[in-house]
Amino acid sequence: MSKNIVLCSDGTGQAGGQGFVSNVWRLFKAVDRHHAKKKQVVFHVDGVGSEQGKVMRVLGGALGVGLGNDIRQLYATLVRSYKPEDKIFLFGFSRGAFTVRSLAGMIHHVGILKKDQFQSDEKLNKAVKAAYKAYRKEKNPDISKNYDLHDDKRSIEFVGVWDTVDAIGVPIDEMREAFYAIRNTFYAIRDKFISLPHVLYRRHRAELNSSIQNAYQAISIDDERLTFHPMIWDESGFNPYSPDETPIWRHI
Repeated sequence: MSKNIVLCSDGTGQAGGQGFVSNVWRLFKAVDRHHAKKKQVVFHVDGVGSEQGKVMRVLGGALGVGLGNDIRQLYATLVRSYKPEDKIFLFGFSRGAFTVRSLAGMIHHVGILKKDQFQSDEKLNKAVKAAYKAYRKEKNPDISKNYDLHDDKRSIEFVGVWDTVDAIGVPIDEMREAFYAIRNTFYAIRDKFISLPHVLYRRHRAELNSSIQNAYQAISIDDERLTFHPMIWDESGFNPYSPDETPIWRHI
């Protein structure tokens, strides 16, 4: 019997319902894990900037450090749980919304690894890192040469997000673009000459894609934060579907 897989990602600094309780946490707690007619798997990751160390909290809050780890956690959970015909539901708030939208991009561009090929968590986690690395490259290498993948092309049933913001939080758009330019130069040097850990970010693929069946985003009308601007889905010119299979995308 197919099941629902519900993956949730919270906003910056939010950890397990402590302090301000987000809609993502409320939804996570509300999912019926023992539904009589439908099996449901639910998983939640805390927001970036909720780490114990002060330095990581600051880096997570300002630069989104830790976001990649959240994506890999959610993807690994998906790999462990997913079977053909399962329905995937993704929910996120603020940076967590950016996280699940990026996860949807990873699923679309890379695919979902088959769990049965891994004899240990160590091997699975190694494959998850390889899949994430493939997703972050400008041109996706074909990881099916090394790993077996599910061939479902329309696997994401629903993406629901609140107030998506970018990974980088700076008050002026030009500053954000300058940061990305510096970061890309850093990566070019690193990839050519040296091997360093992934501290900064390449652009994530957080746009709509044809693997998503239904997408809804709620946007605040009175958000006065200067550091973060909402990332609106750009639907212009995007319709990879035939007339009889048009998906549902809405801003609320």
